[in-house]
Amino acid sequence: MSNDVGHLPGHSKAPEPRCVGGGGGRWWGGDVRGRAAAAAAPPPRAPAEVVLAVREAARGCGCQVRHTGPFLLCCSRQAEGGATVAFQAEVCQLSAGASEANGVRYTRLWGAPLAFRHLATQISKEVEL
Repeated sequence: MSNDVGHLPGHSKAPEPRCVGGGGGRWWGGDVRGRAAAAAAPPPRAPAEVVLAVREAARGCGCQVRHTGPFLLCCSRQAEGGATVAFQAEVCQLSAGASEANGVRYTRLWGAPLAFRHLATQISKEVEL
């Protein structure tokens, strides 16, 4: 089944990212990076656009990336010293009061915690959420 809304049956909805509470902090062992929409800030990007931006930023950091869901990416990279770091990046909707914002939840699957943190920070800076 395609993610394109034009190909969905009349009674089906396009998939939406999972809604999580809060932003900019730790959440169930993962790291959620995001920014609530401010009055002077541009409108939030569409979730699919954020997924593409995260994918390109991860590839730019030397990660191998594969889609495991409409808003979920599985990434891995050979770290310094030969160890592999693997993590998931999930685009989520942040509940920020009346405004809507998107964030990215990073979850380390295996590998060195510092290498994971470095990659997640680098990707987040490039995506500019």
